[in-house]
Amino acid sequence: MVRDREQTTRQVQQLLEKDRTCPNEACPDFGKTKTGNIIKYGHTDGGRQRYLCRTCGKTFTATRR
Repeated sequence: MVRDREQTTRQVQQLLEKDRTCPNEACPDFGKTKTGNIIKYGHTDGGRQRYLCRTCGKTFTATRR
């Protein structure tokens, strides 16, 4: 039961990551989704997931919508 919940959580996170966009307005991929340019890039000291845009090199954390 716990394993199923963990797998479902991972699947949801993967789907959400595909919709992430670069927040840098100067980036050629700004506002574009599903380009594969956003990757996980460690965690902050507070434990929040960090992301990296492979196009422009900007790092950022996700914010709740």
